[in-house]
Amino acid sequence: MIRVDVNGVMMASCNFCEKLLNATKWKSSVRKHVLKCFDDHQEATNSTNNLFDSNFGKSKVAKMIIIQELRLRFIEYTGFQKMMGYCQVRFESMSRNTLKSKILKLYNMERDKILKLLDSIESKVAITVDMWTSSTKMGYMVVTMHFIDTSWVLHSRIMCFIHVLSPYDATSLGEQLVTCF
Repeated sequence: MIRVDVNGVMMASCNFCEKLLNATKWKSSVRKHVLKCFDDHQEATNSTNNLFDSNFGKSKVAKMIIIQELRLRFIEYTGFQKMMGYCQVRFESMSRNTLKSKILKLYNMERDKILKLLDSIESKVAITVDMWTSSTKMGYMVVTMHFIDTSWVLHSRIMCFIHVLSPYDATSLGEQLVTCF
């Protein structure tokens, strides 16, 4: 909605259907119209949009789960399912197992990209190993590779993120590092 002056009277013009409504009753008639008109517009858009790729949509949801560090059961929440159904009628809900397989597929794709990248690196690489203990007293080790490309840009890639059993010593950490490589 945008406010427009029509013959000295303040009116609201709908962005979708261009209907003019009395702007002084903003909280009632205008609000009802906005909701109804937007729903009508959304239905028309969904019925004419044939470009939706369900598999691509599911991959996007998997990336969102990873980035936001959400639980896999997030996709089973009623609010999420209603929101996705509203955004795209043809979006099919998925199970946790389907989501897990999508996440593993994304992981494998990223791993393959890093392996190809490793083949193309012309410079030397530096490896760093960081250790820390979580609040639940579990030990973790992350192995990171650093290198400079031909344009002199520094890159860093995580190679492994490993849960390390306690107590750990140089031998067990060395074995974990060899396993990573």
